[in-house]
Amino acid sequence: MRAVLAELDEVNYSGLTFAGVATRARTSKHVLYRRWPTKSAMVLAAVVADGDTQLVPDTGALRSDVFEVVRALRLAVEPVGSATILALFADLDPEAGARLWRTFLDGGTEAMQIVIGRAVERGEIGPHPIPEAAACAALTFARHDLIAGLAVDDAHLHAIVDEVALPLFAHYAGSPLRVED
Repeated sequence: MRAVLAELDEVNYSGLTFAGVATRARTSKHVLYRRWPTKSAMVLAAVVADGDTQLVPDTGALRSDVFEVVRALRLAVEPVGSATILALFADLDPEAGARLWRTFLDGGTEAMQIVIGRAVERGEIGPHPIPEAAACAALTFARHDLIAGLAVDDAHLHAIVDEVALPLFAHYAGSPLRVED
């Protein structure tokens, strides 16, 4: 998997070959072909393995927790690159495409719900339920910008959190937001 990711970094998706990965991994193309019948299947396996490690942050404050969830999405997408993700979506069958979507593009939904639940327990926001679309708005904005290949630095992520996510949370939770961060 490290060899696939290293090849992606060096030659991008369009230049990646089984021969290049085999050379880097010190194996043969035939070994790779037995495991993955297509380049897209091999890259998907590496990308999913690399993106499956998201932990739910617990910084003790809603603002910084939301930032860390969105930052985790950026950190998962950046090494692979938006061009690779877009190329994979074009090459993959619908089932494999759904797997990629869940890994990179939908992975923060559960984390965001946990972060919101903790904020309710700490009294940072009210107890009223926050709709999933509002809860994941920061992820949606960041996802768009990342896949579009835009520069998404920490300042940009903080703006998404402060100007989109936190006001939505306060609106739906039914109480003013108490930001401790």
